Amino acid sequence: MMKNYFLLLLAVVAFASCRKETDPAVQPVDLDLTISYAAKFQAYTFPVSDVSLKITNLRNSKVQEGKTSANGTYTFPATSAGSYDIDATITITAAQYEQITGIETEADVVFQASIKNKLINQAVGGEVTLELTSGRIGNWVIKQVNYGGSHRANGALFRDQFMEIYNNSSDTLYADSLCIADVYNSTSPTPDQSKGYYLPAGQYDWTKSIGMPAGTKANDDFLYAKSLYRVPGNGRTYPVAPGKSIVIAQNALNHKAPFTNANGVVVTVLDPSLTIDLSTANFEVFLGKGFASDIDVAGVPNMEILSSNGNDWVLDNTGRNAWVIFQTSQNPKDWPAYPDPSTTIVSGSTTMYIQMPKAQVIDGVETQPGLTGQVPKKLDNNLDAGFTYLPKGPYTSQAVIRKVAKTVGTRKILQDTNNSSNDFENIDLSVPFGFK
Repeated sequence: MMKNYFLLLLAVVAFASCRKETDPAVQPVDLDLTISYAAKFQAYTFPVSDVSLKITNLRNSKVQEGKTSANGTYTFPATSAGSYDIDATITITAAQYEQITGIETEADVVFQASIKNKLINQAVGGEVTLELTSGRIGNWVIKQVNYGGSHRANGALFRDQFMEIYNNSSDTLYADSLCIADVYNSTSPTPDQSKGYYLPAGQYDWTKSIGMPAGTKANDDFLYAKSLYRVPGNGRTYPVAPGKSIVIAQNALNHKAPFTNANGVVVTVLDPSLTIDLSTANFEVFLGKGFASDIDVAGVPNMEILSSNGNDWVLDNTGRNAWVIFQTSQNPKDWPAYPDPSTTIVSGSTTMYIQMPKAQVIDGVETQPGLTGQVPKKLDNNLDAGFTYLPKGPYTSQAVIRKVAKTVGTRKILQDTNNSSNDFENIDLSVPFGFK
């Protein structure tokens, strides 16, 4: 009896091994990458050779790198089956860019392409084309985002969240009318495509939103705001010198010290070393919806509320966010707004999301929960070809901060390649107005 059981076990193992060897879904495949340029750049002869390539295995975080040949191709041989992030980038010097296009530019131009969570195996094939594009390089950049918050019991929870926006130019800029938007879209890692209102990559198909005019390029030309806030002023109220920044706080307090919340309760942080002092913030977001920690700090200007979601400006501390900044002479409150595409009936309580033109965006930053557990990307490659994240996760005091590219005199110029995977790094404790 034991002998028969042993023979049966060997047969099962042999069958499973044979199936694994022949199953195309688990077999390695040659990953053949081909580089091209977006349509708007194809009139120019930009190089396709020496494009830097990187593939990241999302199961084990293993990274492989290479560079394209003269014909714009490269093969990663015998690539393990699985899901990958695939990235490509090339930097065209300012002189080279001007020679090719006849367009003057002060800075080098970075072209890049990115495909996230791409399944690679013999069943689906290993041929991938990457379309290089270059985003808008703005004078304003998002410098630092403290979205993770600090320890739930010993820190300030999410009260110490903030965003810092930096003047990366050589001229004085005015922050008046600068808008910050939390971009809204699907956060489901595995959307049910049978619902009919998702795009193939998992984002919402906004053409399916109730009231969307026929023919609108709802997904290609627009983003949708979960919340939208604007710096006040008359146009020249808030000058920001080159190399300086503004900090917009959820609550402009010294979070290391006790404070009295909106209910009259004194709140004390048990470990002040876990949080930060935001009492010098330039602006704060005050909604006044009865949230205990949402207090209106005297002497600190409030951001104008164009659209809000929730009881305070609470950033998703798991990292399922994207933010964009823009300036416009228009009033975004006058822009159309639509329900998310899953909505079947619009009523007075339906949440509407302001439709924002992508062409208005100066800078954008995407975050994710990590290298695994990613949600569908909210920003196109020409806004942010990558993403940044907090390795330690939420409530750990970590923040994301933009890298310094170079220093001219005393002014720091921050890295801006329109790829947050390259441009940002982590800092264990955020430093408002500072650098890592």
